[in-house]
Amino acid sequence: MMVPLQLHKAFLVSGFFLGVVFSNPNPAHTERQSLPAQAQIIDQRTFNVLQNVPPPSEFGGFLAWIPFGPPNATLESLVARPFHIYSKEFEDIIGPNPTLTLLNHTNGDPLFHEAPVWNPSIDEMFFCQNAGAPAAGTGLQKSAIIQKIKLSAITPAITSQRNASGSVQIEAVTGDDGAKVMNPNGGTNYKDKLLFLGQGKGENIPPAIYLMDPKPPYDTKIILNNFFGRQFNSLNDVSINPRNGDIYFTDPTYGFVQDFRPAPGFPKQVWRFSEATGAVTVVADGFSMPNGIQFSPSGSHVYITDSGMAQRGMDYSNPANMLVSPHLSL
Repeated sequence: MMVPLQLHKAFLVSGFFLGVVFSNPNPAHTERQSLPAQAQIIDQRTFNVLQNVPPPSEFGGFLAWIPFGPPNATLESLVARPFHIYSKEFEDIIGPNPTLTLLNHTNGDPLFHEAPVWNPSIDEMFFCQNAGAPAAGTGLQKSAIIQKIKLSAITPAITSQRNASGSVQIEAVTGDDGAKVMNPNGGTNYKDKLLFLGQGKGENIPPAIYLMDPKPPYDTKIILNNFFGRQFNSLNDVSINPRNGDIYFTDPTYGFVQDFRPAPGFPKQVWRFSEATGAVTVVADGFSMPNGIQFSPSGSHVYITDSGMAQRGMDYSNPANMLVSPHLSL
């Protein structure tokens, strides 16, 4: 039986880089005769035993920013073929000819940091600048901003390149005065609008959940900014549970760590907000730094990253992992 191909786009925002991934997922696994041009197999058996294993003081070397990069690889080789296959199931996800294209980059200001949100009604992707970055001066002095690109501008001529930096126009959605969203970070689609988490600013502008119209003039309103009169720490990421439609969000202390929010008033937790009833509840705790959150399509599982390793510098004794739980209090 012929399996129809489905064009799949994924966007990468990583502080200084904005990229697009195109792939044709293969729902039925079949043995592949050859690897895609931009893919490589990472065989962990080749470095299960090393002749020299460096101590923690030397750990990382050229891969210091990739805490668990293959020790027998070079940075150049990993970048040259950026789709790293650790299991055959990943081949079904990336398809026969995945491509990674750099759309834009900066040398210091992390404009392309987080919250890539594709809004299907207008076929545009929104994303946030980093708050608290010294190179940007964001956080306490001014707000990070939300930006967007039009997906119709990403042509086959662009995706055929590895480096097409500057080929797509980037439009500012919000200003650095924070009037619409103060220090935005996480985001997602919600009903027919966009949902953004604002981390707040100083002691007097609390973190909040903002509802934004995806079309100009991008009208916004705050739908939550406290728990029984107490400010949250610095709201980070958000996901909608498809089973009940409620809003689940993480609240680490990165605003405090990055010096634009006061000392935290809550543990680092995952929260649930029901807009219909107004109820706000804690659903998970015990994290070092709860960060990204995403539900499975059925809503039966939730995936939460803990990025406690990155706080004031790198502490490799803290978590840098992803947790999956079917037991989250729903």
